[in-house]
Amino acid sequence: MKALKRIFVITVAVLSLATSPTASAIGNNGEKTVGVTAGYNTRNESAVGGVFLQYRLRRLVRIAPDVSYVFKHHNTDGLAINLNVHMPLSVIPSGRVNLYPLAGFNYTSWSFHPTGNKPAIIEGDDVTERVSKFGLNVGAGLDVYATETLKLFVEGKYVGVRHYSSGVITVGIGYRF
Repeated sequence: MKALKRIFVITVAVLSLATSPTASAIGNNGEKTVGVTAGYNTRNESAVGGVFLQYRLRRLVRIAPDVSYVFKHHNTDGLAINLNVHMPLSVIPSGRVNLYPLAGFNYTSWSFHPTGNKPAIIEGDDVTERVSKFGLNVGAGLDVYATETLKLFVEGKYVGVRHYSSGVITVGIGYRF
């Protein structure tokens, strides 16, 4: 019952933020947003942290490059570089809440660290194995413009990389200018 009450309160708060008027139009051409993300990667069941930039080319087209680090877990960590295209669709008339499908390209470099006491050939050698591959992203997200300059979002995507595919779920906060 407490969880249901909490969900209701959060929903009411988000809707009240989303329907309040803004001083400027949301989603103009040339809109830029920079910020940080945090989330979860299913490949190594670990946390993800990153930075992003979003640039709106047209009302319904936004380019969104980002760089993320997948923290070490199960002796694996990685670096992901993405170039996605979003198509923001307004959920409510004020434009403060947008649902967006995404598609794009991915470059991921996974590092596999040896387990046990595998000695280095020369002291100080890096015995990490690395696999770097290109792939494709597909997913969706939800933007909420909390204020004129503050944007919050949640995003889920499938990163299709041959033999190294994963799901990534992130939340982010950005400064809009």
